[in-house]
Amino acid sequence: MNRGWLKHGNTPGDPSKARRCDARARTRGNEPCRSPALRGKERCRMHGGRSTGPRTPEGRARSKRARWKHGAYSVEAEREFRHLKAECAAFNAMQQAWHAALFAGLRQLLKRDRTELRNARRRLRRQQNAARLS
Repeated sequence: MNRGWLKHGNTPGDPSKARRCDARARTRGNEPCRSPALRGKERCRMHGGRSTGPRTPEGRARSKRARWKHGAYSVEAEREFRHLKAECAAFNAMQQAWHAALFAGLRQLLKRDRTELRNARRRLRRQQNAARLS
């Protein structure tokens, strides 16, 4: 299928009259890309006009394997992180309950001792005041 006399069967014409790419270039202050868009597409070859990505499940799986880096943000890693976080929260709740039960009796003993000490000081003060007045 020979469309034109140029290399690879391209038709001759003025490339400056071709439609421009719709992509925005971040490096030039968000200006539009100046490259010509591919025939029948809205983007140039550098901004995704040539590839539409894998369509079949096998191709998508292949693409996913090729882009895999470390798996720190994968679904499995997120699920494991949530599971460990829940385990830690349960352990902390259990520890807090255990400490509360352990120190509840001690707290009551300290409160009783403070009350007894305060009452003993008051009795001593009253005795000293009574001795001073007599």
